[in-house]
Amino acid sequence: MDLITYKNRIAYLEELCEREKKRIKCEYAFSNNNVILGTVITDKIGSIIVKEIKTYLTEPPQCAYVGLISTCNGVIQKKEKYRTIYQNNIIKNENK
Repeated sequence: MDLITYKNRIAYLEELCEREKKRIKCEYAFSNNNVILGTVITDKIGSIIVKEIKTYLTEPPQCAYVGLISTCNGVIQKKEKYRTIYQNNIIKNENK
């Protein structure tokens, strides 16, 4: 084995390792998710109706919820603006 082959194989293994670490982090975040699509969640800024769930790769990983800004009782505002609420900032979850 020459030096170029060695470096290529190490780079390949590092890339595989990073992909697997990201997959495990996403799996962890979704396994601790207790919000479903369409749920009204609230943080200190306001409420949203969840339209999309993403992973936010902090330590530990958590979910980020993207949705339409709404009132506390679930009525969508006229402008239909989107915003994100992170899992650790949820104060109220209408799903529970």
